[in-house]
Amino acid sequence: MAAPAYLVEQVQTAWSEPAATLVAERFGFSREDMLLLRRLLTGDDWVDLRTGTGGQRSPELAVLAGMLTKTAAPNCPDMLRFLAYLISQTVEDYEIAAASVSPPQKRLSLSCGLSSHYLCFGAARGQAVVFVHGIFDGIAGLQRLQPELRARGLRVLAPLRCGYGASDRLPWQADPVDLFVTQLEALIDTEGLERPILLGHRSGCMFAAAAGRRLRDRLGGVVGVGATLPLPSMGQAGALRGHQRAMALSAVHASAVLPLVVRSWSRSVRQKGSQVLVSRQIAKDSADRRLLADPRLSAVLEQSHRMMMQHGRGGYETDLRLVARPRDTRHCTKAAPTIYLHGGEDTVTPAGRLQAALGPGSKDLQIRVCKRAGTMLLYTQPELVFAAIEELRQRITL
Repeated sequence: MAAPAYLVEQVQTAWSEPAATLVAERFGFSREDMLLLRRLLTGDDWVDLRTGTGGQRSPELAVLAGMLTKTAAPNCPDMLRFLAYLISQTVEDYEIAAASVSPPQKRLSLSCGLSSHYLCFGAARGQAVVFVHGIFDGIAGLQRLQPELRARGLRVLAPLRCGYGASDRLPWQADPVDLFVTQLEALIDTEGLERPILLGHRSGCMFAAAAGRRLRDRLGGVVGVGATLPLPSMGQAGALRGHQRAMALSAVHASAVLPLVVRSWSRSVRQKGSQVLVSRQIAKDSADRRLLADPRLSAVLEQSHRMMMQHGRGGYETDLRLVARPRDTRHCTKAAPTIYLHGGEDTVTPAGRLQAALGPGSKDLQIRVCKRAGTMLLYTQPELVFAAIEELRQRITL
């Protein structure tokens, strides 16, 4: 009789209760199913999965047979490979959302000779979304949503504008909006994106709107979340507090001292903690203040701030000077379909002022106000953002 042969395969595994719960809900696994799965994927002992003498089967085989039915997998090895991959992927998503690990990062070469940096979130395939970050909290609001982005089949790329992170510094005479459009076109070409949807956040909405005008035929639409407007006067900067108010006023009235103020702000963030990146934007009586009680917020804000400041403060200074400049904010009727989501408690840019600045709505412009949200709508009401993206996605397919 020939000696028995064994095939040993190494499978990368990970485990966390949140990830396991999602998998159990997805396939309808019972507690017994999950206990066996955990033992198979993370246990130190052997699990004997064979039929014994007289046809007696191990109890684990009956459990696996039920799991095969629930997953519709062709056989046990394929099922275990798939579940191991799915749980490991979900564990990594939660680690990215909690800033325990960094999201995947890539570099992008621009036609003008510069190089920029972008991050990858969500699913490997699916509806393409390009996140356009604001000034203060960077990519933190997006990073917190990593598990939801993948679950919804959204492939999100987040380019860091020149002057931020590992992207090259902005040339002295370059226009930051023009350069962003160049960066976006290069990203679309390099990644082969089909009609991506732009997701602008806070001051990033200005860049997204400009791209929506110039690249209408290449985009699926624009979603602007918590958009800010120019601050050409001291009165309009009055809702800002602390260093953010000082930076805005310096940009408007004393541009020469702006680098000193930004340096002082950066030192204050290190001393007081990363939550000041958002707490200074939230009114004292706003419902958004419940966000500050989330213990996971500080870690993702700190990682984002550290990443955005990698090559210094140039991006912050450029954007602050740009925000201080008056500009035409009226929505262009030839722009890509656009949905603005705004908090009714936003005191930095009140909803009425935003509506007046954009002009009358049309079939390609919607302004939706959430009365229960303030400046942090992306953090506190992400389901509204997902709904707007889905609406634009459906329009693409029509």
